[in-house]
Amino acid sequence: MDSQPLAAKNQAAKLRFSEDAAAMPPFVWIRDWASTDPDRVAVVSSSGIATYAELLAMIERRSRTIAKEMPQSRLVPVRVALDEPTVVELSSVVAAGGVAMPYLEEAPTVEGIPGTEDVFAVPTSGSRGAARVVRITAANITAAVLGSRSHLGTDSKDRWLLCLPLNHVGGLSILWRSFEAGGSVAIAPFDDKLPEFITASKPTVASMVPTMVRRLLSVDAACLSALRFILVGGAAVDPTLISDAHNNGVRLLATYGMTEATSQIATEKPGAMTAGAIPLDGFTVSISHESIPHEVPDHGRVLDPAATKGLVMVDGPAVSPGYLGEPDREGPFVTNDIGWLDDSGVLHIAGRADDVVISGGVNVSIAAVSEAVRSVPGVDDAVAVGVPDPEWGSVVVVVVSGRLTSDELVAATWEMLEAPERPKRWIVVDQIPLLPNGKHNIAAIEAMAADIR
Repeated sequence: MDSQPLAAKNQAAKLRFSEDAAAMPPFVWIRDWASTDPDRVAVVSSSGIATYAELLAMIERRSRTIAKEMPQSRLVPVRVALDEPTVVELSSVVAAGGVAMPYLEEAPTVEGIPGTEDVFAVPTSGSRGAARVVRITAANITAAVLGSRSHLGTDSKDRWLLCLPLNHVGGLSILWRSFEAGGSVAIAPFDDKLPEFITASKPTVASMVPTMVRRLLSVDAACLSALRFILVGGAAVDPTLISDAHNNGVRLLATYGMTEATSQIATEKPGAMTAGAIPLDGFTVSISHESIPHEVPDHGRVLDPAATKGLVMVDGPAVSPGYLGEPDREGPFVTNDIGWLDDSGVLHIAGRADDVVISGGVNVSIAAVSEAVRSVPGVDDAVAVGVPDPEWGSVVVVVVSGRLTSDELVAATWEMLEAPERPKRWIVVDQIPLLPNGKHNIAAIEAMAADIR
């Protein structure tokens, strides 16, 4: 290894990144760090440690084969796992000039072909069973990781824990952030061995969904306390989880993002005096007051009296040009999330437009019902859904995991919920169905609720 000081190496790499990083990340970042600091650790996994030089060599070998087999569409499905070979395969597809489409069990059937600037085609989470494939360009990735690093203050000394699946943007973005900064990633599946892996690999930052944090706090909170912070998103973060984490010395940063924005949009700032998710540099977040299909009840939420809720709209260079097989996006991306911006610039999410059901002619926020039930001592997790009903139009059904019976849940929530919000049925389970990325599997939960009469 040459003796050039690390700061000078980093600056030299950044100069090259400014010239061609948008052309082919994350492969370009791996190549340049391998050139400036070949022995720098890139990946830590159960199979060992790979330096940037070793990772680059594996990518170059594999990319030559992929280039020979490249389909005309350039779209290359990649079956992913949380391991080093998957990192190599995804990077090799991009290095060969292809568009990587990660999947877990079965490659999605897609129509349309990628754009010339696309490097990834990533399915949305599909929590309600209707996934679409998002086109992500190299420029999207570059804007997203630079905005994230500027906001969070992460750098080449940080090691990201990667336990989110790599078929979704939450996991992929951890790779991209690590390789852009010249940091390392500790990659392992979310299972019973993860606490031991965290202790051994010593990550400094992580990204998880609330369910993951809750489970780790219950089995080995100490493994998380050494991390500088954990980004928590993908679902509402209830105050009890934040309090439990704080009491165990674990710093959580609430984050809001989506596949269409190449992951993060707004996140709490480490060390900020004002709590709340603030939009990252490069994002324009606004509120549409014209497109809400119905009013969202405020029950169970602390709202700014001056706030006017609407559909959250997002624009900026990290926002995807569109979906495979559909026309390119024109103007800001209009989400299905209802929220508002307060005077401090904090983005508040009140729920989704489709998280409201009409029961007996009254709008009921099932997100607010879920939050109310989760606040009950003895409840580990809860998800409310609406089920069609011939008498009421829809009724609220809640699937709950925890230590309480249905009768105890009724008694505990009776005063905190209005009559139309009170669940008509309770389903107590050992574990609420989850997607591979840790989010609630709403389609499975709705099916479960519909089957219980």
